[in-house]
Amino acid sequence: MTGLSPVACTQETDVRSIQLTERTRGTYRSIHVTPAHTVVVVNEDTSRTTTPTQTWQALTKQVQGLPVKKLAEFSSGGTRHQVDAALQSQLVVETAGGTFSSPSFDHNRPPSELTGLQKALYALVPAGMKDRF
Repeated sequence: MTGLSPVACTQETDVRSIQLTERTRGTYRSIHVTPAHTVVVVNEDTSRTTTPTQTWQALTKQVQGLPVKKLAEFSSGGTRHQVDAALQSQLVVETAGGTFSSPSFDHNRPPSELTGLQKALYALVPAGMKDRF
């Protein structure tokens, strides 16, 4: 993708939170990460853990490589979520400069720019919940 440069995040402190939400009829999944906590939700089950500093630094480094101000312009990775054939996913990044959201995309086909970040967020899912992600 040409013409997109990372303009929103220049320091780790700019990123306040990262959240990946996935839903369809009967299923709700969320991974919400802040410098202090990581909260993973699968339907009514919730896991809250402390976010390791190294993990937060790795995630913010990935976000810094994205043009977060243009997150809404990323091409949707498929349309199966529009007919309930895939979970509808969305990534939201909160920075000191505002909150930026991606368009909805199929959970198994994120925009190419978000693939690495999605995998890193999935890695934070506790072992007891991995079978539901």
